[in-house]
Amino acid sequence: MKKQKAVARNTTRLLNIQDYGYYRADLLGEAGRTVYPEGALIGYEESLSGTISRQKRSLQIINMQQQCLETETLKRVIDESGDASLDYFSSKKNVVRGDLKGLARKGGR
Repeated sequence: MKKQKAVARNTTRLLNIQDYGYYRADLLGEAGRTVYPEGALIGYEESLSGTISRQKRSLQIINMQQQCLETETLKRVIDESGDASLDYFSSKKNVVRGDLKGLARKGGR
């Protein structure tokens, strides 16, 4: 994604906090229902309707909501135990394993 930063399709993505995936909006289609956040402020059909700019704005709102929800979760995980955060991040399928190794070194594990 970093190499193709100027490519428009890389700018509109949907965050899924269950697996930490950022899914391209133009590829969501019907399969998007499986990664679309449960309880999102904007419904699935509504988020993909209208103009491209409206879709982009809807996804920005949904992503911000998801980031806020995940922030609260991370706060609880860290408050409970610093070691628990590594286990939490390990449970996310789209977290880069190299990043987990870096966290383990910083945490003394």
